[in-house]
Amino acid sequence: MLIVESVAPLYEVVVACGKRRFYLTVTQEAAWELCQAPACQAHPSQEVFTHCTQHLVQCDEQALVRMGNRWASDHRDAFRDAPALAGGSTDADELVRAAVHDGVTLEVTRAIADSLFDDPDMFDEVYHYEDESTLTAVRKAYAAELQRLLMEGQFEQNRLRGSREFCVECKVRRLGFDSLAPALLCERCVQKRHECTNREESLRYG
Repeated sequence: MLIVESVAPLYEVVVACGKRRFYLTVTQEAAWELCQAPACQAHPSQEVFTHCTQHLVQCDEQALVRMGNRWASDHRDAFRDAPALAGGSTDADELVRAAVHDGVTLEVTRAIADSLFDDPDMFDEVYHYEDESTLTAVRKAYAAELQRLLMEGQFEQNRLRGSREFCVECKVRRLGFDSLAPALLCERCVQKRHECTNREESLRYG
């Protein structure tokens, strides 16, 4: 059995195995962050993601939006001289696919698109120093990226619903077809979940 005697994160660790003891040096260059799901040994596909591809579905809306914002902001920096070209990357698509499970596809796709190009209502202010052609190109790029991400979510929705016929909670009712609802819940269970959430918020905020 390996026992950790002491540790200085990202610097050194002393471990013992039987009567033998070892001093190990740890460097950031040789340290890879693992998925935050317990016991998972996989790595997140992107530096700003907290979970691996398989376990992103465990993240709630706030976590997915936060990761989408961080990824998009970092990605956008590479296109400062050509902002209309920032879209099209599939690196964050797995966030959208994860969002489908919890019915928050629209929230996550908008967060990614807004962080890539800014809020469309602010385009005139954000891109005031650009010429009209650039502003028009950014508007088109934003619309195209939002549509692409929503289509990715729809493909995942169809895939999930094609693999299951009945609700995963009540096990009885057939799945609904609302593209913005959790993919594997029926309409009744979605409604119950919303009522529970509203009740919790009422108790929290009085």
